[in-house]
Amino acid sequence: MNLHDEISKVAYELYEKSGRMDGRDLQNWLEAERIVMARYKEQERIDTERAAVSKDRRAHYRLRLDLPIVYIFTNKGIITARKANTHDLSDSGIGFYAEELLAEEVAMKVTMPGILDPSRVGTVRWCRRDNNLFRVGVFFQ
Repeated sequence: MNLHDEISKVAYELYEKSGRMDGRDLQNWLEAERIVMARYKEQERIDTERAAVSKDRRAHYRLRLDLPIVYIFTNKGIITARKANTHDLSDSGIGFYAEELLAEEVAMKVTMPGILDPSRVGTVRWCRRDNNLFRVGVFFQ
């Protein structure tokens, strides 16, 4: 239902609640606009609050680290190993800085001696430029 239809519905409900009193079209419409917009603002507040809690919860389980890693992936049939530095680490994935653009859904093995023993296998979820490097997000399987 679009905004106009929702306001129209509420205005009609107000008309019925007032005993179908004629001559109050504008007042009912303005009151309906106020009611509907208040609902939208409340829903927006709730959504914003939920998003903040979710983001805070994710950050809580993420460690900010700057440690060396080795990641191994296959590129056009060739096994490639590269060194990089981490940005963050969680149970579900790792963020690191790479010197090259990595395509989404590329499978890779990530090794971080002393921390990720044994190596973890994951998939690139996103890769975006960050100054002269690429920040990569890998989701562990």
